[in-house]
Amino acid sequence: MKNKSIYIMIIFLVMPSILLAYNQDSLLKVYKSEKFTKEVRYEAIQSVTMYYYNKDADSTLQYLYKMAQFCKINSMDVEYNKALANLGFSLISYCRFEEARNLLNIAKDNFLKLHDVTRASYCETQLARIYSKMDMIIEAYKGYKKAQSYYDMKFINKVYISNKDYYNSLSDSSKNIISIYISILTDYGLFLYKISDYGNAIIIFNKIQVFADKSDDMNRLSGNYVNQATVYIARKKYEKAYAKLQLAIKLTQKLNNLSFNIIAKNTLANSYLSLGRLTEAEVLLNQTILVGRNTMFPREFCVSLMLNSDLMYQKKMYNESYKFAMEAYKIAIDMKYVDQQIELCSLLVKCYIYKNKPDSALYYMNLGDILNASVERYNQNYKKQLLVTITNLEKKEKAEANAIAKQKLNQRTIWLLLALLLITFVALIFIMSALRMRNKRNRSLNELNTMKNRFFSIIAHDIMSPVATNMQTWELFQSSYNELDKEMIDSLVVNNAKSSVQLYELTKNLLMWARTMMKDRSVNIEVTDIYEIFGKQIDIMREGFTDKNIKVRNELEIGLTANCDKNIITFAVRNLLSNALKFTSNDGEVVISSSSNKDKCWISIADNGIGMNAETKQNLFKVQDRIVSQGTNQEKGSGLGLVLCKEFLDIHKSKIYVESEMNKGTTISFELELVKNNES
Repeated sequence: MKNKSIYIMIIFLVMPSILLAYNQDSLLKVYKSEKFTKEVRYEAIQSVTMYYYNKDADSTLQYLYKMAQFCKINSMDVEYNKALANLGFSLISYCRFEEARNLLNIAKDNFLKLHDVTRASYCETQLARIYSKMDMIIEAYKGYKKAQSYYDMKFINKVYISNKDYYNSLSDSSKNIISIYISILTDYGLFLYKISDYGNAIIIFNKIQVFADKSDDMNRLSGNYVNQATVYIARKKYEKAYAKLQLAIKLTQKLNNLSFNIIAKNTLANSYLSLGRLTEAEVLLNQTILVGRNTMFPREFCVSLMLNSDLMYQKKMYNESYKFAMEAYKIAIDMKYVDQQIELCSLLVKCYIYKNKPDSALYYMNLGDILNASVERYNQNYKKQLLVTITNLEKKEKAEANAIAKQKLNQRTIWLLLALLLITFVALIFIMSALRMRNKRNRSLNELNTMKNRFFSIIAHDIMSPVATNMQTWELFQSSYNELDKEMIDSLVVNNAKSSVQLYELTKNLLMWARTMMKDRSVNIEVTDIYEIFGKQIDIMREGFTDKNIKVRNELEIGLTANCDKNIITFAVRNLLSNALKFTSNDGEVVISSSSNKDKCWISIADNGIGMNAETKQNLFKVQDRIVSQGTNQEKGSGLGLVLCKEFLDIHKSKIYVESEMNKGTTISFELELVKNNES
């Protein structure tokens, strides 16, 4: 069973090759037989079509139609579209433009449905060829441009500027895209040549040469040499043309490409004929006629015979000229080459005139006129139909474009309405937010206004009192100094000194508080010795602690350092120690300690003084609700010290906590960032 499967596979793989060896009758039997797979039958009909190609025009078209019908019946969609495109291409060669156009439009639409834009662009190019052959220049130009618009030009240009290695790295499908794009460029270049736009035509052909070099497509390169030479001849740059044609001839001989070899030699021979270089033209035409008789390239062979007839005519060998013209005319009739038939009629007219056969000359003159009139009439009628069709298509496309534009306009209107709704919603949110901010700002202004009033109250009450005392003391000194005894003077000096110190401390605190309110909140973080700060402040207040016999215990670790603003922390320490001194009774105790957790530490100042109630504790850091309490020895204060401590520690991003009970004392703690070992 396994061996049988292998045999079947081998037969299936080699069958197409075997079929190609059969004659056309055998291939047709395979095509008509239901015993073979549709793939094998397709290979058979394709081989039959190729057998008749360039041999018999009617048979070629007949079997191209059969191929298309076979593919459609067997649901071979891609092959069906290819068959339609090839059939349309062949019909153009036989000037059957209406049929060609219909088939190419069907193939193009089918390729677009299959998302095969590359082959759709090829169909668009063939449609442009139809317009070009009918001298509908504007439509042809639009068609060629549309065909090129199917391509991703970034990819095309990348291939154009890259080297061969990049081209070789492309997939087969990408290479196929490049190949079809070159075919489109070739047709476009020939169209530009036809309308005498030689400058742009040579640019296109030079571009094709670059692509052909990269892809090593020597057949396309040799054909492009011929096209370049044709343009150079039209521009009368004969040396460049001859150089290109010589390259084409050498390359076609190397490739054994007889068709392109004949075309190149015919082109060169035609150029020699136009310049009167008959001997050189004759050598080339003898070669092309010899090759043409032994091969099956009827169009190229027909052109060789026509050129040889012209050569003989210029050499005044009229019988030979007539002989070659009649042979070419027979091929043109068999292969339905209408253009060549018209040209050969003119050539035969001249031959019969010089052979002194006016009736025959008149016959071919009338025949040429009839063919010309027929082609012209057909072209004119079909051109009118095409123009109507194109106009209707343009109207349809315009209507579709208007419908799309209207749809887009409706979509834009909807989006605009949605945008307006969104803007309205955002505006409402913004207005509400602005109102909230305004209310908040008003509250802040009210608070600031209250604070300002309280500030002036502090100035009026706390500052004016010591200032007045000092003024009275100095007035007493000035008016009654001689009447005062030493004891009275000493008492007045001591009291004045105390009020001055009180005034100094109060003024300093007020200025610092005002500074924070003016947003002068710069912080200078540096490594600071906390133990040293506490030590210095305890020394400054030593006399006060001694007077009240208060024991101060500094339990901080020696050399304790933190990342902080030294001035802010010094100010906070001074105020907190001052409060502890003020509200601790005689023979009391103040304890300074610390605790740490990872990179944070808490500094605590605890006293066993009079403590505070809940209301006092709640309003401790509010300037507008400032509570001014006297110390245990009737010490006076401004009530701003703790407010400023809180303000500055907030700026410093340090938290502060208060724990207190009446008659049990108070503990105030604040947070600092410890210095890491590598920082210290």
